[in-house]
Amino acid sequence: MESNIIGVSGWEYLGHLASLLERFDYLTTLVSASVSYATIPFTIFVYNELIDHLEDFIDKHEGSGKFPDIVAAAKTAREKMLKYYAETDLTPIYSIATAMHPNMRFSYWNEQDWEAMYQKAAQEMVRTEWALNYANVSTGGNSTQPVTQSNESS
Repeated sequence: MESNIIGVSGWEYLGHLASLLERFDYLTTLVSASVSYATIPFTIFVYNELIDHLEDFIDKHEGSGKFPDIVAAAKTAREKMLKYYAETDLTPIYSIATAMHPNMRFSYWNEQDWEAMYQKAAQEMVRTEWALNYANVSTGGNSTQPVTQSNESS
């Protein structure tokens, strides 16, 4: 019967595992259809949050030598998420949806500390899509450019 009792190290192990998984539970519940409707920009936000959480967990625990299996699982999860996240670069829809979101616009990528080359690539996707498919469409207004950070207030 005593073999079924969790010792101090077992509780510590479960505590670290819980600290890794709680953020996943919260964010995946938040984007589930039963709670809200996941929008494209919100999906990108969730990916960023989860990847950052995994990286923070790895950075905090990797050198400790404790619970290497949890750290290895976190690394595997991070690599899998980065693989799928990279696929968002294959289509401009994620960049366009982010740029069109009233709370994000072009400033989102800077606020999330994206490297300059990734910010430029995302913004270029938006500008290219605009130029190819919308710049010459008559809307009855006089706008000839997409709204960017530099011309939002004008």
